[in-house]
Amino acid sequence: KEKTLEAVERNIEKILTRELEQEDLDTIALKDIAQTISALNEQEQEFKSEINLYKSKIQNHVNEELAKLRFFTNFTYHFLVGIIVVGLLAMNLITGILFFLYAWFRAIITNRSESHLIFTDLEIYETFNIEENIKRKYVLAFANLIGILIGIGLDLILFEYTELFYILYSFVSGVILYTIVREVIPEKEKGKPLYFLIGFAGFTVVIFIINIFTNLL
Repeated sequence: KEKTLEAVERNIEKILTRELEQEDLDTIALKDIAQTISALNEQEQEFKSEINLYKSKIQNHVNEELAKLRFFTNFTYHFLVGIIVVGLLAMNLITGILFFLYAWFRAIITNRSESHLIFTDLEIYETFNIEENIKRKYVLAFANLIGILIGIGLDLILFEYTELFYILYSFVSGVILYTIVREVIPEKEKGKPLYFLIGFAGFTVVIFIINIFTNLL
């Protein structure tokens, strides 16, 4: 409808231009054209209001569904991180500490209140409700602790970390990598390579320090 309306407006503009270029202006025709343009403008405003209403409904629905999905995935992620950290610390101290640091930075990144464009044509954004359900906050806060307790329990019963453990480790590592690509790496010309180099150098130094202390122990 909106595209059809724009095409009609362009045709009327051409007709109006031809009428104005004539020496003897037809006042009746000009009045009719003016009334038509006014009616089209009103219709255009109605279309825009209707589009904004639908966009608002879609926005609310998308935010509700994404909030549920984000809660489930975040709980699962933090729960698995707790189990994996205990298992990695039991096998290798350096690996466990580095994995914990990466997971911690990922948690910091996802707590930023930024909007992400989901549907480019409709300009629908994923928004985050800062004042979300308090119960959900408490459940997410205890997800890591629950995972750690279960990990300690598995370690106490001498649980053998088979291929399942490495599958979970790969899954969580993939989530961290996805978060970095989606929410951290800047788009187009907004990037600052200096920050990347500083972060790379900083993590390299941390790895060497942890390795030195581990060898001394």
